[in-house]
Amino acid sequence: MTAKSSTRITASWQLPPADDRNGVITGFKLFYKKKGSSGSQNVLNVNSGSARNKVVTGLDEYTEYEFQVLAYTYVGDGPKSSVKYETTMEDSKKLIKLIYTLLHPIITTREKKYICIHIHVYTADDRGTGCLK
Repeated sequence: MTAKSSTRITASWQLPPADDRNGVITGFKLFYKKKGSSGSQNVLNVNSGSARNKVVTGLDEYTEYEFQVLAYTYVGDGPKSSVKYETTMEDSKKLIKLIYTLLHPIITTREKKYICIHIHVYTADDRGTGCLK
């Protein structure tokens, strides 16, 4: 699982072992819900036996989710995987608005003062290997 933004997580999986497949895999079902939620799981159907990931959208900002996946064949559904967890990112736009709100009175003062402020906001890149400014 990889958080891609404040509202998207990419779920990834591997094929089950060949001896456990009970035929040709024709698709997958991805189950997800907020961690600790007593409600039912959301289900995304992936109608491709060759798919290995699915982007889940419409999630809540900075919220932990739990995910499970199962493979299915023409015979029926396989067992669910173990639960994996991932948290969506915080919204950097909200952070920038907060910084602006805090600094605006200082910057707009009528006194002749000079202020130099450097703000760096970093988010993970799509490969998860570094940061973008």
